[in-house]
Amino acid sequence: MSFRLLMYCLALMVIVTIDNSAGESGSSRPILKPCPDKPNCVSSEAPEGTAKMDPIRYKGSIEDARKILLGIVEDSGRATVVKNEGNYLKVEFRSPILSFVDDVEFAFDDASKIINFRSASRSGYYDFGVNRRRMEDIIKKFSSK
Repeated sequence: MSFRLLMYCLALMVIVTIDNSAGESGSSRPILKPCPDKPNCVSSEAPEGTAKMDPIRYKGSIEDARKILLGIVEDSGRATVVKNEGNYLKVEFRSPILSFVDDVEFAFDDASKIINFRSASRSGYYDFGVNRRRMEDIIKKFSSK
């Protein structure tokens, strides 16, 4: 095996390890991945700018907030819950025509009664505002329940 191929394999292993550890931490509050430097992501944890959105606020128990959020996600169609553990929820949304995948992460912070989120296109550069509109819709539906 050439040195170049070996280095490529090691770099790929590091990337996969880092990617798989995002959204998980030893604390009770998961850490969401930051948005990439592309206009295809929104996050409640992004610094001020075009990717920044306010977190989802809730009252009552974290269990009730999770049930409401899961109901909204399931009713939206084209969504698959990939991970639902502890204070973390990961959902994949597929576009109707070309089946592009958007990854949406939710991190429940019961002490602050907020749900932080990150919604990003898995591929491509520009999403034509799809992730922002999705999250605005989810927030609107959540707030009305």
